[in-house]
Amino acid sequence: MSDCVRADTASNDTVNLIICTTPLQALIARSLIQKYSVDGNLFDLLMFYFKGENSEKINYYFKMVAKLCYQSEIVLLPRKKWVRLFSTPKLLKRVRMTYRTIFTANINSHEVQYLLSKIHFDKLETFDDGSGNLVPSSELYHHKIGWQRLILNKLRRICYKTEDLRRLSRRHHTLYPGQPNIAAPAVPLDLWTAAGQGLPESGQGGLRQSEGREVLRGENGVVNECSLNERLPEKNTANEAAANPTPTRTRRILLGQPLLPNAADNAALAESLLRRFEIGEYFPHPRETYRVSGAEYIVSPLIFEDYLLESLRREPDTRFEVYHLVSTAALNVHAFPRTAVYAVRPAEAAFHTPGVTRIYEVMAQLGIPIIDIE
Repeated sequence: MSDCVRADTASNDTVNLIICTTPLQALIARSLIQKYSVDGNLFDLLMFYFKGENSEKINYYFKMVAKLCYQSEIVLLPRKKWVRLFSTPKLLKRVRMTYRTIFTANINSHEVQYLLSKIHFDKLETFDDGSGNLVPSSELYHHKIGWQRLILNKLRRICYKTEDLRRLSRRHHTLYPGQPNIAAPAVPLDLWTAAGQGLPESGQGGLRQSEGREVLRGENGVVNECSLNERLPEKNTANEAAANPTPTRTRRILLGQPLLPNAADNAALAESLLRRFEIGEYFPHPRETYRVSGAEYIVSPLIFEDYLLESLRREPDTRFEVYHLVSTAALNVHAFPRTAVYAVRPAEAAFHTPGVTRIYEVMAQLGIPIIDIE
């Protein structure tokens, strides 16, 4: 690591850099900028994404955060690995060479490791990328790279590995307080509680611990709604219930997730869940390249968390049921008012790996019902 550029030699600049790659990360970036933009601190924003991702959604959140920044840049990179490696230097042209603090989530990213090896900075702070932060076997903890990449890193003087950046992080900003993460100390993030204040049946933001584990196996996978509601943590006081009448309408939404290697298998799984649970709406994942039939598509520039929050505001008489596999968004909205979140665990081997099992364990800790299906 002796070749790395560290800003122990840098000037005491008041400009900080936030690096983002997803809409959720941009939302976290906005929260951090609002929190730390005091005493003359300024922020630059660098957001990069890859060909094939939902550019409309990414640009929406980039523009939202860019308004708070001194300088902001967004870069589209090719998806093919080796082509992408040789496109990385253009990122360096979009940033300064000296920063006070750099904030980033993807410490396993080649692009991030390249930038941090070239830029002077005093401090590094990390924040959540998603549910991968909860999985000790994920690449955010230990990223193994092949000999070709090792040689390329040496030639390009990339001297940071994932483990190095974990050690270098001064603090980690997390949506999942109380859970192990990639760095310590962990500072809780609360993105939606303040925004949700004033909603009928106001909920509690952040993660909520629950006793025990609830695994539900309904006949043919059909959920017994009454029994589920009995098992869900109470979100209302008696006064709130009196002030807010019982919802008269229910919307069932399935969150898309391309977890299987084959697009056709992902589409078939989603369609089977739509039929099994009589779900009428589908919120696609930004990385989906396939089309799912059997439900109304929800098309929105918002990530699901923000979309649901807006829907709760617009539809005070509506209860929302959210079905998912191992979605980060579902973890984030499980405590929203008038919202019931159900995790589905198919029998396929992909949903029983150690990493995925770990995410289901976290869901169980939060009181999210898990429905096993054959």
